[in-house]
Amino acid sequence: MLHRAHGCAVVLIILAATLAGAATAAPTVGITGPAVITVPGTYVLEQNLTLHGGRIGIEVQAPNVTIEGNGRVISGEDAPNSCGILVHSPAGRVRNVTIRNLRIRDLQYGAYFWNTEDGGMEACLVQSCTYGIIFNPGLRGCVTTSRLEGNDYGLAISGRSTAPQICSNRVTDSVLTGLYLYRTRGGQITDNYLVNNRNLYIGGEVSGINWAAGPRSGRSIAGGPALGGNFWGRPSGRGFSQTTVDKDGDGLCDRTYPVAGYMVDKLPLRAIGNVTAPVAGFSVAPASGTAPLTVRFNETSRGGAALFDWSFGDGTGAITRSATHVYQKPGRYTVTLRVSDLRGANTSVRTRQVTVTAGVQRPEAAFRATPRAGPDPLAVQFTDASTGVPREWRWTFGDGSSSTERNPRHIFRQPGTYSIGLRVSNAAGVSTRTSTRFITVTDRT
Repeated sequence: MLHRAHGCAVVLIILAATLAGAATAAPTVGITGPAVITVPGTYVLEQNLTLHGGRIGIEVQAPNVTIEGNGRVISGEDAPNSCGILVHSPAGRVRNVTIRNLRIRDLQYGAYFWNTEDGGMEACLVQSCTYGIIFNPGLRGCVTTSRLEGNDYGLAISGRSTAPQICSNRVTDSVLTGLYLYRTRGGQITDNYLVNNRNLYIGGEVSGINWAAGPRSGRSIAGGPALGGNFWGRPSGRGFSQTTVDKDGDGLCDRTYPVAGYMVDKLPLRAIGNVTAPVAGFSVAPASGTAPLTVRFNETSRGGAALFDWSFGDGTGAITRSATHVYQKPGRYTVTLRVSDLRGANTSVRTRQVTVTAGVQRPEAAFRATPRAGPDPLAVQFTDASTGVPREWRWTFGDGSSSTERNPRHIFRQPGTYSIGLRVSNAAGVSTRTSTRFITVTDRT
């Protein structure tokens, strides 16, 4: 059982010490390979990670860390002790570590939060792992708007965890159990869509969990008009929420669901009936602009759309109903939205285009001159060689005169050596370059 997995976790810690590519100290850091994070900050996964053997993708040892997955993937080979995200510190409890918009698959541990406080997972997809997400132990560990599909254990909370917040997730097709609870106290497990042969395993010392919030108006994860408890289903279609009636059509079953022992879901969700097949649709705002371009995608699908899979055309994606994405580089991108119904069937796809052009860059001043030496009076042709498309120029010729032409011609009438300065600017900024003793004028006599 999971409460015996501490030995495996120790192996994970030892293996983490061998990882290369540790993230450096910075407010925002890109991750391009396996990393050990020891400094607070925001870290962005910039490419997919494929792990061989019992490796760890990203180990977080610091507090106050956010990992933005960008819809990219950490995957493995189902090897023992392999782990996508490990949050743990030899120094003690790790606080405020949040993982967003990350896809994890084919590992022994998808995400392992060991001795953590606050933080957790948001809008992540974890598939085909032995353990999808684990808190062991976790204080106020949070998992929201995520999908856990085809794992042996979908979500496990153990080790004297307290006050978990597990809301608005889909946990489906788990091999052994969707939710595993052992030595867990308090917290809230509500608005989750549970469709597994076994939705819940209670291992002992579990108390004080709120299984229903509300009722209050709002779209539930099952598509109904009220927020309440959880959807208790079975892959066969014969689960409690699939067979219990909802005569008043409020999206809640007309009977309570006995969770385990004295624990009861007082407001179990009911799937809405007679839903038409979904037809994908979305709006784009703006559809074009200069990099970096922030684009908002608003889902406008018709019918019973319940699952959303976005591909933004640059290797990133999301699983939320609507999404916002920043395009960093110029290009023409094909954005794809794939939607499915509540059961994951009846798929519909829609694509649209986003065009990103190069933005205005700060110029870098540079110039040439011909000739650079000769007798007086010396006529010199100056040529602007600046990069970044400057819009304004100001030349100083070292003899008290100046010019605002792009490529001026200037006559030096007195012998001497002259320093030349060029200041260029555009909407992005200003750049100045000065070359000393650049022009040499000799006496003709």
